[in-house]
Amino acid sequence: MNMKKIIINADDFGMSRIFNNAILELLEMDFIKSTSVLVTRGIENQLDQVEKLKDLKNQKDISIGLHFESDKNDQDYNNLIQNIDNQNDIFIKYLGTKPTHIDKHKQVYSKEEAKAMVDFAVRNNIFIRNSSSGLIQEYKKRVKTSDRIIFLLEESMDDIKSKLLNKVNENEIMEIIAHPRRFDPACKSSLNKDREKDYNNILELVPFLEKNNIAIINQKDI
Repeated sequence: MNMKKIIINADDFGMSRIFNNAILELLEMDFIKSTSVLVTRGIENQLDQVEKLKDLKNQKDISIGLHFESDKNDQDYNNLIQNIDNQNDIFIKYLGTKPTHIDKHKQVYSKEEAKAMVDFAVRNNIFIRNSSSGLIQEYKKRVKTSDRIIFLLEESMDDIKSKLLNKVNENEIMEIIAHPRRFDPACKSSLNKDREKDYNNILELVPFLEKNNIAIINQKDI
């Protein structure tokens, strides 16, 4: 029997120990099957949580991607390639494997950045997020990616459920971008206050998916 398929990706693992715990909980419950890791925010001080993430990967075959960060003021292609490779090296050092996908922390800033990310994805044969900037869309035929994306924070649950039922075809892949956490008073992220809402929305969404025969997959399944 055919099933609609979606990816629910938890962004920003590595930003905060409090955030990490919420992501690990959702992975343990099988409510999500993928996360993306920031490697430049002190991951060397989160090694116990990184080990837990690695254990879950081995137990549940989850996807763990590189959540790439860049300097908006430095969009030189060669510098971007070097920056991605440097972050990839850190990722491999701590996770013990290459990322299963690459996506961007905040938006893709330029065509040069989109091309650098696509080239990295092609070189490593991995999934890349179909960025909301539209820049990745220009290279869609070269890469494994989703057909459409939804930011969980930006739409009501009723609208998301309606889209899943009425606007996603069985041959399409939708990626839901989530930032599920609990509030961290030490974190300066602009999404800090909304992260618990994302966590609770996922708890509500998953039973709906099961009821309506919509499968949660990850980037390795594409």
